Amino acid sequence: MKKLIPFCLFIFIHGISTSLLGQTIVSADGTRKLYLELANPMSIMIKDCPCSDIRVEVTQGKTTKEAPCKFTYKPDSLGYVTFYIYQVGKKNRQKTPFRYKVYSLPELNARIGKSYGGDTAKEFLLVEQGLKYEIAEDLIICDVRSKVESFTFIILRNNYLIFAENNVSNSFTATEKDAMRNLQKGDKVLMINIKGSVFDKIYNLKPIEFTIKE
Repeated sequence: MKKLIPFCLFIFIHGISTSLLGQTIVSADGTRKLYLELANPMSIMIKDCPCSDIRVEVTQGKTTKEAPCKFTYKPDSLGYVTFYIYQVGKKNRQKTPFRYKVYSLPELNARIGKSYGGDTAKEFLLVEQGLKYEIAEDLIICDVRSKVESFTFIILRNNYLIFAENNVSNSFTATEKDAMRNLQKGDKVLMINIKGSVFDKIYNLKPIEFTIKE
């Protein structure tokens, strides 16, 4: 194994931002950025150091140890934070600094297939299985634990309600699929009260509206 040399390297692989400095590695797991609204999961390791001996100090916010070498970081504010990583009990210990920027979550929009609403054929809705959403960072979909948890499915015809159902999953039910088969030109299909989770925290998502064009 090659010896780690003291320089700083930023690696972006599958949505994971990893900082390598000397003998210490810090990885923001699951996203390329740290977000103000999240308890951001992180991996922190020091070469030849037991995970139990790793200590972390931050200039803003709070870190919590969740498992060996696994932490969560909850920021207090937007801007920058510096992590100081060191090994407890080591003589002449050196605190290694890592500087990150804290961002606000981008707008969270659910979608069906690749569509966020608009005019569509009923066949498009019939072949789709349900609602999805992810956090997109610089047009890269990140490996984040996020999904639609629930929504209300509605069909309007000539502005009259002809179907409504509360759905407690991200997939269309058999009843909703049956209602889609009876859609007519001009009908409106709405998904409202959409709840989505990111790292198990629930957020309200924008409604989706389709108009059947044929």
